[in-house]
Amino acid sequence: MNADQHIIVKALFKAKVYELSTKAFEDFFISIIREADKDFRPVKPHGQDGDKKNDGFNETTGVYYQIYSPEKPGERIVDAVKKCKKDFEGLKKYWDKISKVKGYYFVFNDKYNGAYPRVEKALKEIKNSNKDLNFCKPFYAQHLEEKLFTLSDNKIFEIICYVPNIDKIEKVDFLAMKNVVEFLLENQKEHQYEENYIVPDFQEKIKFNNLNKQVSNLLVQGSYQNSVITDYFRNQSSFLKPKLKEIFSNLYEEGERELKKNKNKDNLLFFYILNRALPQKEKRIQDAVLVLMSYYFENCDIFEEPK
Repeated sequence: MNADQHIIVKALFKAKVYELSTKAFEDFFISIIREADKDFRPVKPHGQDGDKKNDGFNETTGVYYQIYSPEKPGERIVDAVKKCKKDFEGLKKYWDKISKVKGYYFVFNDKYNGAYPRVEKALKEIKNSNKDLNFCKPFYAQHLEEKLFTLSDNKIFEIICYVPNIDKIEKVDFLAMKNVVEFLLENQKEHQYEENYIVPDFQEKIKFNNLNKQVSNLLVQGSYQNSVITDYFRNQSSFLKPKLKEIFSNLYEEGERELKKNKNKDNLLFFYILNRALPQKEKRIQDAVLVLMSYYFENCDIFEEPK
């Protein structure tokens, strides 16, 4: 992939990491690891037996994975420490008889917050108490990102739902717009917003929000089709335009909360909203979302108004 694609793929990946928790993150993790390691086998819970504290393993290498992805990892460190210790005990007791446990990864979706000392200490204690273990390590978001980029471009695009020819937004058809709008309406959340914005210059707002070239290009391309949005709203009820404004504002604020500690927050926030607003992986659908995002960006419903 080229440099621009790499930047967009990385941003989309990070947006997914911030967005996904619990079972959704586990499925995302497995979709990457099973491609990076062809001998990896996910373990699905069965009845009262569950998965015996094993979310997936490689029988040949004896490497096991246990996944933990709370919505707010920084508030769940005590739970993470308890889980990694308890799960390892249960895993070793059952699975050691099937395939010797030689390595243990505690997969913790830290959402790019970095290592947690108490988790690191707990895993070190497990290693010290089990001398036959080759390693006992945490597996954070950065490690999953590294695994992703060992895959072929096509496989990466498939996993993160990225349409490669994103560099050009084509004319959006009304059916694609209808699909996107219906998806957003079905997945809306309650939201309160204030309508006191002054619409700024488009480029001034891009600069004020520190948006990079890739995001800027997508917003500018989307803005070229404002007439499509105008025509679409003209043929819909008066309810739709303000309702979509609420939804995009809500997605923006949701992303702000998730990404507030990230240094590259604004660019990641763009792709966070794109991920959440994308009902399916098709270029025409993606283009419709980008045109809508550009429209609500220009009208100051997403991203900061220059001061």
